[in-house]
Amino acid sequence: MATSRLPIAFALATAACSSHHATPASPSPTGAPRVVIDHVRVFDGTAVVADGRVVIAGDVIEAAGPSAAVALPAGATVVDGRGKTLLPGRIDAHTHVWEAEKLAQALAFGVTTELDMMSSPAAIAALKKKTADDATLADLRSAGNPVTVKGGHGTEYGIPVATLDGDASAADFVKARVAEGSDYIKIISEDRGGKWPTLTAQQVAAAVAAAHAEHRLAVVHVSARKRAEEAVAGGADGLAHVWIDGADPALIAAMRERGTFVIPTLTVWLGMCPQSGGRRLADDPAVVEALPVADAAMLRGGFPVPKACTDAIPTVRTLHDAGIRLLAGTDAANPGTAHGASLHGELALLVEAGLTPVEALAAATSRTADTFGLADRGRIAAGKRADLLLVDGDPTTDIAATRRIAGVWKRGVRLDRAAYLASLKAARDAAATAALAEAISDFDDGTPSSAFGTWQAVSDRMMGGPSSVDIAVVDGGAAGTAKALDVRGQAASGAPIVFAGATLPAGKQASATVDLTAKKELVFWAKGDGQTYTVWLLSAATMGHSPAATFTAGPTWQEIHLPFDDFHAESRSDLLGIFFGATAPGAFAFQLDGVRLR
Repeated sequence: MATSRLPIAFALATAACSSHHATPASPSPTGAPRVVIDHVRVFDGTAVVADGRVVIAGDVIEAAGPSAAVALPAGATVVDGRGKTLLPGRIDAHTHVWEAEKLAQALAFGVTTELDMMSSPAAIAALKKKTADDATLADLRSAGNPVTVKGGHGTEYGIPVATLDGDASAADFVKARVAEGSDYIKIISEDRGGKWPTLTAQQVAAAVAAAHAEHRLAVVHVSARKRAEEAVAGGADGLAHVWIDGADPALIAAMRERGTFVIPTLTVWLGMCPQSGGRRLADDPAVVEALPVADAAMLRGGFPVPKACTDAIPTVRTLHDAGIRLLAGTDAANPGTAHGASLHGELALLVEAGLTPVEALAAATSRTADTFGLADRGRIAAGKRADLLLVDGDPTTDIAATRRIAGVWKRGVRLDRAAYLASLKAARDAAATAALAEAISDFDDGTPSSAFGTWQAVSDRMMGGPSSVDIAVVDGGAAGTAKALDVRGQAASGAPIVFAGATLPAGKQASATVDLTAKKELVFWAKGDGQTYTVWLLSAATMGHSPAATFTAGPTWQEIHLPFDDFHAESRSDLLGIFFGATAPGAFAFQLDGVRLR
């Protein structure tokens, strides 16, 4: 693909990221055991070698090239690569990471590096330390806390988010992000059609300038052309997401002049469209076997954005034809996505948008590594990290071949993928066993634990609402038992959906699901302030809650029976959790005990 010259600020930020954040590959350790992948088709990040040989020594690539030109070290372990293709470990240029399990999932799909575009700085710091020496987890870089305003996009998820408000200094705000460990700066320019507050064009430009002053790339979240125009005019190095209200020649010309890159995230845009990449992946058994049940179900979800179905791919095609640098990113783990798996779907969508398979593969390897200053990866070459993906077939002509994974290496250590798949199967079997039990939770051990996950206080604060709730295990259970769960708080208007209460997750991990199709009813004891409360079955397939059932919590304990026929059948097949609580404004208080299935 043709590229335009890069602006000075972009080059400065890229060079600085390289010097400050990329770890140079260490020399091959003397006497390190060699692994040779031989007679394999090699995509080295930019070009294809039909019959190649790659030598791994310790955590680096010692040699790479045509088989006839690379010596075979004596005593090396040889992996037969005939009929296979070796690629650099892939880089997902747009994810959101909250737990180490998702980095393990990413690595199992050949994604050896994830570029997080917003998460908790404290959580990211802990994860970075963990991934540095753990060969079972993808490597991680992160923007940390984004540049956004109070009540703006990024503040609605129920986690603490620092915001740039009023006349506050963008320079000071960005310095604080760098001090927290941000590898690059994410700037959010998103008003959801005038519904949300957002940064002004002047604030965007100031944040970009501040990022460059700190030698960091400035990546601006946009979804509308106007916001893209403001970001490009303000000097943004790149755009997170392609806008979906049509291409504009003047904007594209400005992007060419400034060297602006784009991470289209077609996967998340097209989640509910006929051309959904997620649904295609969900129909592939080779993909599904490597995913927790909830993640596989998430692939069938998405945001309902009809305009994206018609405009997103044509806009990306126009950008590609104009020579704009495109990087592969998925926006996992949003609806319609799954860490690791979705990068396979994103590559297919980029090919559909006009990239050749080789260009799409470069967008997930060398091009992203170059853009984000990751000088030690993204290519198969002597001295680079031995982050590698081996697949059956030829993805340089058939992009779907990337799904047929034959091997993954992180820093020269081969992932035991068979053990990973076995662990997923064991988790699915354990969830199925738990679902067969009748008793879920009686609280008599004095904790909010259960046969599934641990009860959690939840409210619409995760959507920017003002509701609040507290839960606690208290003395005096139903039918003479010792303990019960007390749920109380204040529901208030201000979010798209008002809710506050307690949720019983389906498992100990956030993505766990259970299949309750064999059960007929939900049974529990309740008492409270006399109000009527709501029960939702939270489903991965429906990406939300089913039609509500209700119960009244009177002054004395009563046993409640809710037939599952009152809910959608699909809500039971991949249950994420069960919500009990208030969905109308006002103070509330109730207790639960003896929760079970029949």
